[in-house]
Amino acid sequence: MVSFKLAALAAVALGSLNVLAQDTAADIQVEDNIGDTPQNPAKPDIADVNVEDMQNYLASGGNQQWKTGSSDPKPLNVDVNVSFPDAEIFGVKLVNGRPTRALFHIANNEDTDINVLLGLGALLTPLGTPGAPEVPQVVRNMTGAKFGTVIAPKSKETLTYSFSNVMQPQDLTLELQTVIAKGQNMFTLTVFSESVSIVEAPTSILDPQIIFLYLLLAGIFGGTCYFIYNVWITQLFPQKKRGGKGGERAKRSSGGSKPVDPSEQVAVVGADGPAVTTGSKTYDESWIPASHLQRPQAKRVGSGRPKSRAA
Repeated sequence: MVSFKLAALAAVALGSLNVLAQDTAADIQVEDNIGDTPQNPAKPDIADVNVEDMQNYLASGGNQQWKTGSSDPKPLNVDVNVSFPDAEIFGVKLVNGRPTRALFHIANNEDTDINVLLGLGALLTPLGTPGAPEVPQVVRNMTGAKFGTVIAPKSKETLTYSFSNVMQPQDLTLELQTVIAKGQNMFTLTVFSESVSIVEAPTSILDPQIIFLYLLLAGIFGGTCYFIYNVWITQLFPQKKRGGKGGERAKRSSGGSKPVDPSEQVAVVGADGPAVTTGSKTYDESWIPASHLQRPQAKRVGSGRPKSRAA
């Protein structure tokens, strides 16, 4: 069977050697890699050849043999542990509206420096839950944190990654990752992947937010009641009369029915002669006619039938 990878290698090699063929179909023959013989040397898999080896092969005109071996860098020799200082003994709980702190304890076992670039987090659908998809799906991505911390060889560092969420209470899988650079290579490590519970924040009467809410509602309710009372309730009650009839006002002002204490009388000397006034009044009653001081009495009017004339 014709190998697609070997066909791609043959096309690249012929293009680099600038071979001008009159009949491309007749000159190019693609064969399977049967064995490693002097006439037919074994060619490495294209997936095991890096870009630098391919460039060297093209520059040599096809005379230099490609090097075998994987192009992937060696695994990063670091130890990463994650802890939650605010977590309970029964498990990690993400409280809505409150930040959750995750501590990354990173130990560099390499012989060179490593650079911790980022901290990432995501909430995934749980495994083994009825109704959940078999392959975990991302429910929400957390905000990433930029570290940029260089860790020396054979040393440890603790980095804090904080995130918050506001979701419906449920059980999800929390996955935390970190991106570490070593030289020109970058590695993405999954450092935590366990089930967590999303819960609501506990309420308390002494909570400052609850107290402020109670005061605000009480003020709004009191102002509304005061407005309703002044606009509608007061109209339902009779108003007190401020003054009586003219005769009653004159009687109260003159004080005709109230006897005057001689000790309260004060002698006043004016241009027209001496006058006597009381200490509680600022006018002289001697100049007021008695007819004005007395309360007028209503005359009695007969309401009977008029007398008939004698026949």
